[in-house]
Amino acid sequence: MGAVLYTLLFLMQVASIYSIFPKINFKCNIWDSACSTKMVQSSFPGLTSGIQEINTAVLDPLVLNHISFDIAGLKMDVNNLYIRGLKDGTFDSLSIDPISREVKVSYHVNLDGTARYNAGNLQFEVVMPFDIVKDSYGRHVVDLKGFNYSFDVKDHTRFDFTNLFYGNRAWSDAVHNFVNSNSRLVTSVYGSGILDAVNTEVFKALRTYLLANPIENVFLLDKLPASEINEKDENKEKQEMDEKDEKHEMDEKDEKSEKREIIEKDEIDENKTNN
Repeated sequence: MGAVLYTLLFLMQVASIYSIFPKINFKCNIWDSACSTKMVQSSFPGLTSGIQEINTAVLDPLVLNHISFDIAGLKMDVNNLYIRGLKDGTFDSLSIDPISREVKVSYHVNLDGTARYNAGNLQFEVVMPFDIVKDSYGRHVVDLKGFNYSFDVKDHTRFDFTNLFYGNRAWSDAVHNFVNSNSRLVTSVYGSGILDAVNTEVFKALRTYLLANPIENVFLLDKLPASEINEKDENKEKQEMDEKDEKHEMDEKDEKSEKREIIEKDEIDENKTNN
């Protein structure tokens, strides 16, 4: 009786977790880039609110307690930075290649920071390699392995630092005039110090979400046979077996070669002794 009760409680907990996940209004064939782009656009604002049950951070506002970076000679520590605007980002395209196992995302967003930093129309291009693995329940899930990104500043960026140079107005004005007159260049060179942290938090939330959802909850699989899902895994296993066989053959050849050299050396030594 106790085992049945615990099972029911467990199932209720799982059901409650799935019920609070960002609602996916429609599912797409994994090959359909246009549909997948619309699906992510409609679901992303829910993800930015944070999902307590699977411990994903709130992304809007995103709180960065501490950032430290050294870029092109500029060393900076930033504390208690709040970033707003991610939930209003626009996804331009999203494509998923289940053969090469890569997700490619293009999106643009306006970001505001509590350090009085406003970046207008930042364009991001992101590439995320992934694998399809089984979770502890035996379900296939998407496991994002990392990300690479590039960005471009399409519009203006405005900096307004407080207490710069400990309140020295002349020095502060000189710096503000320079950085705001060259805001696109300054952001392109130094912006990654903050944007690395922003994209890392987005990646962590997305990875956690996908690991918590079996792939059939996210995508339509009726047009994607299971054989295609596992095709790369099978090819990888075959390649590993072929490499092991090849290594075994090489080891055998090396062993035979060593034995031959020993025999030839013994014969040479024996001939020298007889002579």
